[in-house]
Amino acid sequence: MLAVGTRGDVQPYVALGRGLVAAGHDVVIATNANLEGFVREHGVAAAAIAGDSTRWTGWLAGAPARTRPARLLGAMRRRAGELEETLTKNVDTLILPDKNTHMQYFGVV
Repeated sequence: MLAVGTRGDVQPYVALGRGLVAAGHDVVIATNANLEGFVREHGVAAAAIAGDSTRWTGWLAGAPARTRPARLLGAMRRRAGELEETLTKNVDTLILPDKNTHMQYFGVV
């Protein structure tokens, strides 16, 4: 699964991952590098991808006006390249072999 963002964004995927692991599935959550340990601490395998969510939240906190929808949308457009780089830089991390067929798959939730 791909779960990026803050801890609050990633935590529901950790809960989902734990349930899937308990049901016998292999689960890996690809997440921001700063949240990899959080995912692993809760018994789900994790793969760090580029990016640190604290940079994003710090940037938002630095100027509260950025959280207004119109300004946030404009700011996100200006930073779209950074987000794209975060998601594509380590795409190999997200391509995994199926344990039964050994075929590769790309899983994003």
